[in-house]
Amino acid sequence: MMDARRSLTAVTLVVILGTACSSQPAPAEKPAEPPKPAWTADQAVLKYKDCWDQFNRKDWTAFRSCYGSAITVEAVDSGRPVGSGLDAAIKDAQDFAAAFPDVSGGLQLVLASKDSVAGLAVVSGTHGGPLPGPDGKPIAATHKKIGYVMGLVVDLADGAVVRERQYADSTTLMAQIGAIKAPTRPVMAASTGAPTVVVSTGSDAERANVETFRANMKAVNDKDLKTLADMNAADGAFHDYTQPKDLDSAGNIAGLKELFKGFPDATLDAPTMWGAGDYVVTEGTFSGTNKGAAPMMGIKKATGKPVKVRFLEITKIEGGKIKEDWLVFDTMAFATQLGL
Repeated sequence: MMDARRSLTAVTLVVILGTACSSQPAPAEKPAEPPKPAWTADQAVLKYKDCWDQFNRKDWTAFRSCYGSAITVEAVDSGRPVGSGLDAAIKDAQDFAAAFPDVSGGLQLVLASKDSVAGLAVVSGTHGGPLPGPDGKPIAATHKKIGYVMGLVVDLADGAVVRERQYADSTTLMAQIGAIKAPTRPVMAASTGAPTVVVSTGSDAERANVETFRANMKAVNDKDLKTLADMNAADGAFHDYTQPKDLDSAGNIAGLKELFKGFPDATLDAPTMWGAGDYVVTEGTFSGTNKGAAPMMGIKKATGKPVKVRFLEITKIEGGKIKEDWLVFDTMAFATQLGL
């Protein structure tokens, strides 16, 4: 009987204790962290400008914060290997600064979406240290001044640059330091004023501008000079930085006419194109086979060789017509492929 009572008491205690435990409030859940604020195009512009400033000041510690750990840096069509990783990105900048100790980039134009920024800067300085030449051998300091336009496009993720493309004409740089003789643009003055900054809004007007420039590229591929002439504003200005001077609308059409004679199968392809205000940013490729002379491009007679080069083009469109255009690519790559 006592054993039965002890068993009953034990069971009762278990039930009471179990009930007491189950009635305790559950531990409070840890509140969820608030989402990170969305990265904006305005922040991308600030990042871009800050990184140029850090490069100009040679503040390499601060400059490292520009890049993500998986950054790739590409000097498009220069023949130099793509730099991968943070250390390679910093070394790329430091090596150029060693060749031009007073180098600086003066921004002229900055166009931004939240994920990409494209800009044009006048790179100026004095050749004061060894510079790797086209053949890989160092070119000793000539103490000559440089001043040329570079196009720099970056992609960002989580507030850091993860991919960088540098567009510049090696021929112009080599001619300015006296390493080669070529009819290139003279040394440009350093840019000191505030750049024009335009942020993409994703508007219908921006999309219409992109479609306008797509139509322009189609006319190039179709060799339709009449349509191309109609698409240029009467007072259009064309800055092809591989040429010694700028062109007006008539000069642009004359250059295209010569291009089509030299490269009857000339084709433009643009995998990347986006709008910001009145501007359209295009990263694309030109391909074709040289079948005739093209004096403006330094081609005196046909080589019969194919060529494929990449370019950065920024186009300002007003009223459905091209008001101003900036073009940057590497003519040394172009000439090398043609055996020139």
